Amino acid sequence: MWLAAVGYAAACQVPIYLMRSSAFTALELAQTLRYLADLVVVLALLAGVGLCAPNRDSSRWLNASAPRTAVTVGLATLFVASSLYSTATFLASWRDNPAEPYLRHARHALAAARAASDAPLLDQEVDPLVLQRVVGPENRASHLFALLPDRPEFASATPLLRMLDSSGRLADAQVTWVRTIVPGPVPRCGYFAQPDIPTRLVLDGPLLPADWTAEINYLANVDGSMTLALSEGPATKVPVHPGLNRVYVRLPGAGNDISVRADTAALSVCIASGPVGYVAPR
Repeated sequence: MWLAAVGYAAACQVPIYLMRSSAFTALELAQTLRYLADLVVVLALLAGVGLCAPNRDSSRWLNASAPRTAVTVGLATLFVASSLYSTATFLASWRDNPAEPYLRHARHALAAARAASDAPLLDQEVDPLVLQRVVGPENRASHLFALLPDRPEFASATPLLRMLDSSGRLADAQVTWVRTIVPGPVPRCGYFAQPDIPTRLVLDGPLLPADWTAEINYLANVDGSMTLALSEGPATKVPVHPGLNRVYVRLPGAGNDISVRADTAALSVCIASGPVGYVAPR
């Protein structure tokens, strides 16, 4: 019977380790107690059977007696006390919940941002103390606040770069200079793109696979759109407006350059140098 208890405990953990552990996750995930809830029931039943079963003739010292009763009551008391203590400390640890103020601040900040501007937000991961990356993509702001009615839209390009900080407040942001779009070859223009003349924005070094953000400084002649993509990544459609403007574009992927293609007829675009990197508070 005791061998059955040990075997069941081991058999319960094998599939959990296989399904919840990998090279990209911590081993503690497979040790989470909620995955072993059925083990408590089985062990309790086996312990009840073992304690109620008659003793062998060679184990008469286990027969009912005052010392045995005292030991059993003491162990039971210790078990109940430790259970109550662990329950109390567990509840206390969850009273300090950073998610509550984060969500409260974010809700007010998103409502204020929508009232102040119709510019969309670039998607981002929320603070890891609220939702960790292991639950992605549910840890992204576009998923977490999808049902919130009073908020800006989330898009892959925006003329106004903002981000949620670790407290849930919306802050002005900038693109870090991980890589730079080198100056283009066309004098007083940089890189020139039309519907029939695509171009490539050369970077000063390669980018590894990630969700990069590019600051695109451009001069356009009419309203329209253009398509940008890293050499190893999906394409992103970007709206453009006439005049000298700036737009921040999310570009997933990797590579050494960014391809640009004008999608609107009669659209001509000049693109200047700018940073490509991560979004950080200004």
